[in-house]
Amino acid sequence: MVWLLPLAALACFVLALRLPLGTLGVLLLLLTALVLLLGFVLQRLWRPTGERRPLLDVAAFQGLRTQLERRRQASEQ
Repeated sequence: MVWLLPLAALACFVLALRLPLGTLGVLLLLLTALVLLLGFVLQRLWRPTGERRPLLDVAAFQGLRTQLERRRQASEQ
């Protein structure tokens, strides 16, 4: 249901552009759209996931480290 937040934000943005509202109405709709998008981003960032895993596992980290060492040795020669 998190995907409803950006859809609602898009709806608020379209309404702000299409409806003949005063400045206050447009600003309120745009502020609502911004708050909905912020809520979506925060929900995606701090959503509890079933499995916490690092971006790089130990083998990938070691591979990058050896690659960096090879490049450093090649540049020194």
